Amino acid sequence: MPFWIKKINWENSAAHQELLSMFLSQYRLKDLYHNKGWFSEWQRVLVESPKAAINRYIEKGYLVLAPLPNILDCSFKLTELKAMAKKYGIPISGKKADVISRLVTYDKEGLSQKVSQITDIYSCSELGRPIAVRYKQFREEERNQCEMTMLEALRNRDLPKAVSLFVAYQKNQVFPTGNFSEGNITDFEYSLSFVFSAHPGILAGIDDQTLYSFRVAAGMNQLWMSGISSKWLPEGFVWNYRLDINTTCNMLGFYAVYQKQLNDFRHMDRRYIKGVQISSADDSCSECRKFKNRVFDLEHVPELPNPNCTNKMGCRCNLYLVWKV
Repeated sequence: MPFWIKKINWENSAAHQELLSMFLSQYRLKDLYHNKGWFSEWQRVLVESPKAAINRYIEKGYLVLAPLPNILDCSFKLTELKAMAKKYGIPISGKKADVISRLVTYDKEGLSQKVSQITDIYSCSELGRPIAVRYKQFREEERNQCEMTMLEALRNRDLPKAVSLFVAYQKNQVFPTGNFSEGNITDFEYSLSFVFSAHPGILAGIDDQTLYSFRVAAGMNQLWMSGISSKWLPEGFVWNYRLDINTTCNMLGFYAVYQKQLNDFRHMDRRYIKGVQISSADDSCSECRKFKNRVFDLEHVPELPNPNCTNKMGCRCNLYLVWKV
């Protein structure tokens, strides 16, 4: 049956509640509707036009025209707001919200008149806001619970369980982040196996127990792509090393990625492969610059991250496959 004939159970739809929660902050409707990618993605998950769903929320009173401060925030840049404040002779320092607050206090009526023609900026009403807030809280608790159980699984080196928990969570989201076909799920476990077997030279000297804590953090980062390693480390974790916590975790993760890359490259048809080229960042240390733009045979690629790297941000060299011409 075509989607436009089906009865939409919008009150119990996660996608509709996700859409409503967007309006906890203000949005200009024409900006949303003119974004073809946004429109088509939402139509897919809502199983109806997002414009129809938003109009329904307006008709039911869940969405209303945004308050004056929100309209100003959505309609003007900070430089423009500061110019208004300067014209009024009021302070222009602080964040955008601070400047808006002063402007509204000084001339609410005049500003209301100034934006009176703007009639398509909406936000949650007093009726819609509690629904949106409850939904966001539910999603946050759902993620926190998933993170805790995944963390425990990785600490017990149960990689399949950690991956299955992550995939189940993502499949339950309105917009999953990633492709969760059977092949990709296997690849998640395969990638994690490199994290949990990695012994990068750049982290030589770190004891096994500490290194294992970083394996867990790197594994969580590899799945969640958070980049904030400290949240995955044990409570009270003490660290004293030339690289900070996030950089240390990144080096472990990068090592695993490079080892997986090389392993994949070596299983490709060598007849068409010249080798691997290493590129380095512009501000790399002198040790990393030695490898810059050099091409190496697949069996003789230097270890990355470079064990001799002296940059406090760690080694940021990358591998690229070079094809035979």
